[in-house]
Amino acid sequence: MNKTENNQYFPAGLIVSASVAIGGIAFYIFPLNNTPSCMFKELTGIPCPTCGGTRLYYSLLNLNIIKALYYNPLIFFSLIFLFFYSIHDILVILNLISPISINRVIFRYLILVLILLNWIYLIIMGI
Repeated sequence: MNKTENNQYFPAGLIVSASVAIGGIAFYIFPLNNTPSCMFKELTGIPCPTCGGTRLYYSLLNLNIIKALYYNPLIFFSLIFLFFYSIHDILVILNLISPISINRVIFRYLILVLILLNWIYLIIMGI
C-alpha cells in the first residue's frame, strides 16, 4: 500500500498515468523523425530491456495493437496495468474502495523476473 508518513494515500498510478498520457500526446504532436538508435544495442549487439518501446508507441498511435505487443510485451502490459492502477487510485481517492495491500518484496522479485523474461524475448526475436 502506498502511504506517505502522514498516513495519506499516494496515487502513484494516477501520477504515472498522467505523465505517460502527457508524454504520449507530446509524442503524437511532435513525432520523432530520426529516432536515435539504442546505444546499448550498438555497443553489445543485443537489445536492451526497453528496445522496441518507440516502435510500440508508434504502433499504438496507429491503433496496431498486435504490432505494439510484438515490439515490447512488458511495456505493452505495463501500460494496461497502469490504466487499471489509475482506476484503483481514483476509487481510493473517492473513498469507494480501500487501497490494495501488496507484499513489496514479492512484487519487486516479480518485476525483476518479468524484465528478464521480456529481455530474453527481445533477444530471441531480434527486436
